[in-house]
Amino acid sequence: MVRTDYVYVLPYRVPDQFAYMAEEDGKVISVSNKYIKIRYKSGTELSKALGKWYSRPEGGIAYLHKTITNLSKGQSFKKGDPICWDEMFFEIDWLDGKSLVYKQGTTLTTALLEDPHTHEDSSAITKDAAAKLATNTIHAHSYVVSFTQNVHNLVKPGDKITVKQPFFIAEETISGASLFDKETLESIKRLSNLAPTPKFSGTVDRVEIFYRGDKKDMTDSLRKLVEESDKQIAISRGKKGLTGKVDGTYSIQGKVLPENHAEIKIYLSVVEQFGSGDKTVFSNQMKSITSEVLPYKIKTKDGLPVDAVFSYRSVMARIVRSSDIIGTTTTLLKVIKRKAIQIYRNNK
Repeated sequence: MVRTDYVYVLPYRVPDQFAYMAEEDGKVISVSNKYIKIRYKSGTELSKALGKWYSRPEGGIAYLHKTITNLSKGQSFKKGDPICWDEMFFEIDWLDGKSLVYKQGTTLTTALLEDPHTHEDSSAITKDAAAKLATNTIHAHSYVVSFTQNVHNLVKPGDKITVKQPFFIAEETISGASLFDKETLESIKRLSNLAPTPKFSGTVDRVEIFYRGDKKDMTDSLRKLVEESDKQIAISRGKKGLTGKVDGTYSIQGKVLPENHAEIKIYLSVVEQFGSGDKTVFSNQMKSITSEVLPYKIKTKDGLPVDAVFSYRSVMARIVRSSDIIGTTTTLLKVIKRKAIQIYRNNK
């Protein structure tokens, strides 16, 4: 409820992939689910990518982003207007319906007190409040199979999967023929090297297959999966004819993909819960590490729910007033909101 003016400044300070603001007056030439193309008054034309994209995986974990726009073909815009932005970080300001603002955080009712939970700048948070701070992460899983292996039951985007469910089942073949019937394939699931399983439960976000060699040398089952993957790679990258075929420079965790082998890359969306040891920032300025996620509810003396506890001594040590200003103003606005709704309903 309480902002700083900097939420309006950030869209102009971040790289274009997070927010692109018009550099001069212009008009939208076209919009698709993959690109927005614009033309400035000077005659300069440029395109910006739209849709999902992923941060570079670090330690097997990446983050999902989605670039969107609210502009349409033929629409005019002014210098400084938002063209496209990452909806994970920014949104159109509901106050004026035009400005782009930074999503700066979550409002939690916080009690300032001194107890073991708040020792040395630490804090505690209730279980319900912690659920609001959950983060979607993308876990990239990579598996290498040879062209002589059959691949069965490969998961598809949208599939929900648990730690006990395999991503796929692979089996060795002779001349492309399957060695196993359905009953035997079920027993193979117990073998981790032939039926790999995830470390976390989640939802399959996308599946891609990169291969080194000729598709004609693959088993029928693998070739069918590769052809479907090639179509999706071309669509997702917005480049007609693009495939997952790679050369000897392609490596996986520093190791070159061998000839006549394929990498099955599965991106699993996992909800990471906020927990003990995680970091947070109170009132835009005060860093803290959560000492505990409380399994019980906290209330004020007059019965209002409390989401978190933090130390007022930590606030004073930083010589800032943000918590006082944000806390009292937000509390007052909540009271005004309730009173305004009550008056409106009574008058109506």
